[in-house]
Amino acid sequence: CTYARGYFCTVGPAYRALAMGKEAGLSVRSFSEASVAAKRVPDSELQPPKARPKTTSAVARRLLGSALGMNLRDKAADKELAEQRRSKKKSAQQRREAQASVWGDD
Repeated sequence: CTYARGYFCTVGPAYRALAMGKEAGLSVRSFSEASVAAKRVPDSELQPPKARPKTTSAVARRLLGSALGMNLRDKAADKELAEQRRSKKKSAQQRREAQASVWGDD
């Protein structure tokens, strides 16, 4: 068996999902009818999905330029994209270091 859980912020979409699931022949039930294990899910797992990252045309421009044999690069956009990647990598490293310091190296 395969199980999946769906969590909705409002009642309307939840009822529509219940109706659609039953029409599709799926075994669907509301949270009030859920098993004890399903109700024990921590709140941290119930967060909404992260927003999609901001897109840039730098990658598309580079791919098109390469395919056409032309230099279509926007140096300012490339620098900005590289800086964003560096800062994201640095923040991830800091987060890992902070997590490691909390757990210690026993």
